[in-house]
Amino acid sequence: MSTAKDEVAMKKNLLDAFAQSNKVFEASMTEMTNCRASLGSGIASAMQMVLVALSGRPKSFLNHGQYMGAPTPAMFGSAVSNN
Repeated sequence: MSTAKDEVAMKKNLLDAFAQSNKVFEASMTEMTNCRASLGSGIASAMQMVLVALSGRPKSFLNHGQYMGAPTPAMFGSAVSNN
């Protein structure tokens, strides 16, 4: 009788281990999918930047590092201006 109980306990442990393994596998697949989507988005963005650079057209957005003068409170959404 003891071996039957041991066998049932072993099978339950195996089933629990498989269930846990499936949860971990599902989580890793979700993370991999998210990573690939992010990578694809980054590649598409880089290709768009190269396209704009090679087209010779001026950009419709500000260049990073372009000096715009000293900020005023109105630039930060404040309704009060010190001017």
